[in-house]
Amino acid sequence: MYVTKESLRSLAFMLPLLEKLPERCSVDFDGDGVSIQANTQEQVRAVRHVFPGATIWVKQWNEMCQWLEYTTSIDGIAIQIYAVKEAPPACRIVEEEVEQEMEVPVTVERQMVKVVRKRLVCG
Repeated sequence: MYVTKESLRSLAFMLPLLEKLPERCSVDFDGDGVSIQANTQEQVRAVRHVFPGATIWVKQWNEMCQWLEYTTSIDGIAIQIYAVKEAPPACRIVEEEVEQEMEVPVTVERQMVKVVRKRLVCG
């Protein structure tokens, strides 16, 4: 957490709720709000239970990280549950092969270039 006016606001919002979070829960406060890590649907349910005022949670697949994320907002504070590896009971994570247009290099060429590198030499 970087101490900013926004991150302190997120922290103040969460202070009375921290005791209600599941044990060994990872929580981060920043200018965007609160991020909470949960790996299983059981953990997601426990975290969501802490925020009864949040009735709508947007669920989406994070392609880069290969996990589910849940987001909502309460009193202008964004709340994110991330790193969820299990799909909820009514959903499943599927793999599909799609065709998309991409720039592909015509040839690959190897060249000798000068680079700066650091290494440790002892003795």
